[in-house]
Amino acid sequence: MFNYYNIDSFNQESSSVVMDFIVTLFGTGAGFFCALFLSKKNERKQKVKENNDLINKYKSRLGYLTELISSSIILIETQVANLIKLAEEIKEKPTEVHLLIHTANNDLERLQKMDSEEVFHAYNLIAKEADDKSKNYHNIYSCIDYLYLRSKQGTEQVTKHVEYTYRDQMRIKELLDGLLIDLFHWKIFFQNKPKGHLSTQFHFFDLKSENFVNWETLGDLISEFVVPLEKELKENHLKEEYFPGLHNICVQAIFIYNHLVQNSVSFSKELVAIKSDIEPKIKILKTINTKLKSDISNYKNPILKDSIFGF
Repeated sequence: MFNYYNIDSFNQESSSVVMDFIVTLFGTGAGFFCALFLSKKNERKQKVKENNDLINKYKSRLGYLTELISSSIILIETQVANLIKLAEEIKEKPTEVHLLIHTANNDLERLQKMDSEEVFHAYNLIAKEADDKSKNYHNIYSCIDYLYLRSKQGTEQVTKHVEYTYRDQMRIKELLDGLLIDLFHWKIFFQNKPKGHLSTQFHFFDLKSENFVNWETLGDLISEFVVPLEKELKENHLKEEYFPGLHNICVQAIFIYNHLVQNSVSFSKELVAIKSDIEPKIKILKTINTKLKSDISNYKNPILKDSIFGF
């Protein structure tokens, strides 16, 4: 006899298969969504970490920028004070060589070499929004560039002035050495002349080289020896045969001396002018730097909220 398939048994088996399928589907879906959730959560954590790391990097970079600005301002103010002191010394003794006191600090140069693109992104993120935000950023670099170039220019000008002063000193010294030799030669020449000759009464012929030591500065030497000699020659020895040579040396020495004095006085005024040129830029930098320090201190890292799908 044939065994017929029981419909109730079929229904039960069918229901079991469907149930198993649903359970499997649900488990698979749950596992998928759980894996997706964990993946998105890890991605979000990584994104938050990367964002915080970038912000901290930017804050550190801007902090370093403010430190360099502060240090550079101190450097420039010290250098300006040294320039003013130098100007006073030059004005007091314009024919002497005066050296500038240098401050060893390369922070201003480091400022110029900073990665401006990175600083730009850091500044845009950290600096508080304001109407003058963009202007302040450009002012940072324009002021830095100006201070760097003006400071460098001032130092180079001092170096050139020292060279010019030394050059003129040597030219005057050579002239006065020649003058002393000529005076000695003429003295020997007139020693063989009959007594009572007018030129034997020319007291400058008795000048000896050690007498030059009595004058402390070049200015003393010119004013107390060369100028009186030139005047004596012109007023009382105009027709003497030694007049052209001796007088010409005196005139040259006086001319170079006066030129040296005028240049030094003019240069001392230029040094003082550097202060008035630099001070407005320093004031701008100080204001911006103070505000930037405050923005860095008060900046709070944005909180990125987690969501299941990272939206």
